[in-house]
Formats: sequence, C-alpha cells, structure tokens
Amino acid sequence: QLSLARAYPGITTIDAGLIAGRIKSYVDQIRQLIQIFTGLSLVAGLLIFLASLISTSQDRQRESHYYRLMGMQTRDLWQISFIEFLTLGGLALLVGVGLATAISGTVVSLWFNLEVTLPWVVMLSGMAVFMLTMLTISALYTRAVLVSKPMAFIRNEA
Repeated sequence: QLSLARAYPGITTIDAGLIAGRIKSYVDQIRQLIQIFTGLSLVAGLLIFLASLISTSQDRQRESHYYRLMGMQTRDLWQISFIEFLTLGGLALLVGVGLATAISGTVVSLWFNLEVTLPWVVMLSGMAVFMLTMLTISALYTRAVLVSKPMAFIRNEA
C-alpha cells in the first residue's frame, strides 16, 4: 500500500479487511442480541405456561377429583394430563417458533438485505429442551393434583 501511495499520490487506498472486520463485529453483536431475545422469549413462554397452570389449578384439581370419584384409574389421569399439556405446549411452541422465524426472516431479508439462513440444530434443540421442561412441569403439577385426597377436596367445596 505504501509503494502504491508513493507511485500514485492521487489514489486513496481503503483497507477492505478492516471494513469487513467491523461489519463482522456488528453482525456478531446483532446475532448475540437475537440469541438473548430468543432466550428471554423462551423464559417468558415458560412463565406464561406456569401462570396458566396456577390460574386453572383449582379447576383441574376439581376435574381430577371428579374423575377419580367416578372410577377413573390414575394411569388414565396421567395420560389425559400429558396429552393436554403436550397439545397446548406443542401448539404454543409451534406458533411461537413460526412467528419468530417469520419475523426475524423478514427483518433480515428486508431490513438488512441479507440471505436468511435458519440454524436448524439450535432451533430443534431449543424446542426439545422447551418440550422436556414443559412436560417435567406438567408431570410435577399432575403428581401434586393426584396426591391430594378427593373426598377432602369435595368436602371443602361443599
């Protein structure tokens, strides 16, 4: 660069490597910001799931006790609970991931004018962790409901 500048004093040199490094730095910062927002969104989703469990806990407990009084087996109550939570959590997860993917893809392609690439491994592993966490919470919740005594609950209701 120095010899070119001496030979041709009217030409200005630009270090493209430095510019590319700065752009890469900005893109990495944006990527980290998106990952942080994704993590916070998952935490918010889990909190919403927990809040919905707590707000409907009395209704679920009442239904469980009525089912048990009518002779339903504990295994069947577990199955009903898991199917319900799996359906609700799965739908919420699919809607959330779908919206997040569509919005981030639109922003990346329209605003930044870049090609959209989806990190499938990260998405699928995050979805698996979310579903396992949700099923663990639902198992703990269902166990707490099934441990309670139906007759004591019915007496308190009357």
